[in-house]
Amino acid sequence: MTLRPTAQGFGSPLLALTFVAQTAIALLLAGRTPPVEPVRPAVPLSLSAAAVVEPRLGGQPGALTGASLESGSRLQLSLETSQEAWTAVLWFEGDDRVVPLYPDPARDEAGWTAAATTYAVPSPGAWLRLTPTGERDDFVVVVSSLRPDPEILAVLSDPQADRVAALRQRLEARANARQPQVGAVERFLPTADGRAVAVPWRRITGDGALVIGWRIAVDSPAWDAPSMSSSSGPESPARSSPNAS
Repeated sequence: MTLRPTAQGFGSPLLALTFVAQTAIALLLAGRTPPVEPVRPAVPLSLSAAAVVEPRLGGQPGALTGASLESGSRLQLSLETSQEAWTAVLWFEGDDRVVPLYPDPARDEAGWTAAATTYAVPSPGAWLRLTPTGERDDFVVVVSSLRPDPEILAVLSDPQADRVAALRQRLEARANARQPQVGAVERFLPTADGRAVAVPWRRITGDGALVIGWRIAVDSPAWDAPSMSSSSGPESPARSSPNAS
């Protein structure tokens, strides 16, 4: 009698061979280094800002410069970020007081600016009227970053004089460390007589917090004493206070 092998007899060696092959492939795959995703650099944030001054008594508006401004002049800021960013506009009255212009707590604003969108401070069509209040120059600054600045938030929530002074010193140093490009883009401000004034934007690009600031000195108008009087007018203080108008 001839014995024939059953299918089960052939299947056992085949299963063992298959198991060995699968194990070898698994070991090879385990030892292979997974492909590394290429590192894509983050797109740096860009901040642009412009400051427009209208002299008192309806003078010709123009860009804010380092010269002193006369009391009664009006100031308007505009800003734009290349990405969605957290942005704050602060007005330091000397070293002991800071006024948040944006975000405005009265309007419950969160402080985020949309990409490529122009914002006007204090608001479209509104101005900051400059009035002298002390001896120390003021400092108005625009700060923008991809996340909120914890020091700014802490100072605004508890504006003690020493903390305000330290924050101003830090922001002035950062503004002076990286000078913005000027004149690449212009903002056109309409005037009452239908013309437009071209005002250069100041632009800065980079990582971390971006800071653009202006020191502002405001003098009182000259006081003409009567010709028969020997008295002289009071000294003109050189600090301003922002008042929306």
